[in-house]
Amino acid sequence: MGSCLQIEERYLKTCLSAPQVSLLWNAVLSRLLLRESFSFRTLAGTCLIATGASLIAIFGVVPEENHTLEELMSLFRRSGFVVYITLMSVAVVAVLAIVGLIDSSIADLSNAHSVLPLTESLD
Repeated sequence: MGSCLQIEERYLKTCLSAPQVSLLWNAVLSRLLLRESFSFRTLAGTCLIATGASLIAIFGVVPEENHTLEELMSLFRRSGFVVYITLMSVAVVAVLAIVGLIDSSIADLSNAHSVLPLTESLD
């Protein structure tokens, strides 16, 4: 349903919240049609998605003005802007490194607890 709305609607606010609304329908219909359990975590996640979709629909996208090349160059001359961009870049790289380390450690743990293959002997 969300994809149909995205194709038909021209307003960006509606297009941004349509996929979240389809996730809400998935949660509700899976409970009604498939008799899946609806735990507290599922309810909390559904409420978070509904809140996010509502906020996007209400506030939408904040319009930004276009900057000229001279304005951009003046931003790059400011030391505060350069420090801000540098800190944001370092933060993004640090988060990516931490996620990579966690991912590899989880993969190592799952490999350590795997069952022996049937072709390997238990000598």
